[in-house]
Amino acid sequence: MDKKKKFTRPLLLALALHLSVLLLFALSALVKPEQAEEPKPEPEIIHATMIDTASLQAQAEAIKQTEAAEKAKAEAVEETKQAQVEAAEKAKAEAAEQAKA
Repeated sequence: MDKKKKFTRPLLLALALHLSVLLLFALSALVKPEQAEEPKPEPEIIHATMIDTASLQAQAEAIKQTEAAEKAKAEAVEETKQAQVEAAEKAKAEAAEQAKA
């Protein structure tokens, strides 16, 4: 009998501990906290344009032609100025020659 009394208290404590752990597991399985659903981020919209190589080459050619026309115009203006300067120098030279004569 003495052995029974000796193990009764630890047996009851172990049983109480196991029952309380099982109770906690049952409560955790039954009571779940609500999880806030994270909103999905909006996808970034990409604005793209398809480029046709033929139209790209046509635009490049048009730009080259425009630049060539501007260059030719600038050269023509420069030649006109040069011709005016030469004409003025020639007129001065003729005036100086006539003054000597």
